[in-house]
Amino acid sequence: MIRRASVHPYRLPMTEPVVWGGIPQTTREGLLLRLEDADARVGWGDAAPLPGFSRETLADARRHLDVRAASFASDGDQLEFPPLPPSVHFAIDLALA
Repeated sequence: MIRRASVHPYRLPMTEPVVWGGIPQTTREGLLLRLEDADARVGWGDAAPLPGFSRETLADARRHLDVRAASFASDGDQLEFPPLPPSVHFAIDLALA
């Protein structure tokens, strides 16, 4: 059962700009999801939608992860979710694995 959940934003500089969807990117931004169970085991997941490529924005991913983190912390394990943006689904699956 999940006892704690938190979301941690990150921003990393790139050594060289990369162009996604015609937009030059000089940093990579994302969100780390941290889940901790009753036995103090920790899982981490990463949600990092690509600007100009992904269907969701980083702000969308943050809203979904904040809701899921609060839900995990209050209700325990919830392995079935309504449709989620792909990056959020990946972060949750990775953290639970």
